[in-house]
Amino acid sequence: MEKIRIRLGFDSCFCVDSRGRSGGLALLWNSSIEVDLLTYTNRHISAIIKLISENSKRLVTGFYGHPMTTKRPESWNLLKALKPGDNTPWLCFGDFNEITYQKEKVGATLRPHKQMANFKETLSSCGHYDLGYHGDRFTWANNTEGDQYTKERLDRACANNFWIEKYGTHAVSHLESTQSDHKPLLIQSKGQDNDHKRNKIFKYEAAWSSLEDCESIIKKAWASSAHKPRAIQRILQGLRFCQEDLKQWNRSNQKNKGQYLKAKTDKLNHLKNMNQGHLSAKIKLVQKELNDVMDVENLKWQQRAKQAWLNDGD
Repeated sequence: MEKIRIRLGFDSCFCVDSRGRSGGLALLWNSSIEVDLLTYTNRHISAIIKLISENSKRLVTGFYGHPMTTKRPESWNLLKALKPGDNTPWLCFGDFNEITYQKEKVGATLRPHKQMANFKETLSSCGHYDLGYHGDRFTWANNTEGDQYTKERLDRACANNFWIEKYGTHAVSHLESTQSDHKPLLIQSKGQDNDHKRNKIFKYEAAWSSLEDCESIIKKAWASSAHKPRAIQRILQGLRFCQEDLKQWNRSNQKNKGQYLKAKTDKLNHLKNMNQGHLSAKIKLVQKELNDVMDVENLKWQQRAKQAWLNDGD
């Protein structure tokens, strides 16, 4: 999680460890927010959130409904127990592993009415209203082929009326994912500050070593300083030329990579939207092409996570 925290630009993180390769939750935040952790289990994290610039507080819950149908009632009992006893604005979001209507599912068998009714009753008991969404209706797909192909709206954001009254201007977007079978949710409310830019210090990225042009750019930069009479002058000028040339080359690479990722992501989205089980092989191929690019990106963030650990300690 440390490299993810650094990559996303957050200052702090609280994690609930996974069990093997399943589960695991995390809450990340910046120093402009005060976070008072209330409760957590392997199915949820609840915290009181307060902006430094505001006096008002709100309850935010990240929730994961049990994947086993027989244990789903345990999740609904937990959710009801998390309901605040006062007029605190409450936002709850996550993967509930359940739908509210048949139209939120395509493929395989129909969802039993009782399962959906229990979920809707739980949301009503909590005073929760669905905040809606922008984008594709479905947030999960099993990515199988043929008649067993299924996609559903398992992820959503809900809030009580106190949240809606206070933060009436909000938007929930279903984003695209190249690796997970779930779409991430982006929840935005009025007054949200997304400016977390920081001054950057130039550092050589280990990921550059895997790219073809990097070595030739460095050699050319060092050759440009060979005429200096003193060794220290050659070294300093060579380092400066390397920095300038690598920064310019990296900006160009990032632009080209962004265009490539957008084109591939658009293609992946189109295939997923059209998929009824017959396009799964093509989807996996495009996902692999995207993952190859992201592997290089991940190396960069692994390096930055290690640097942060060296600076800040464990």
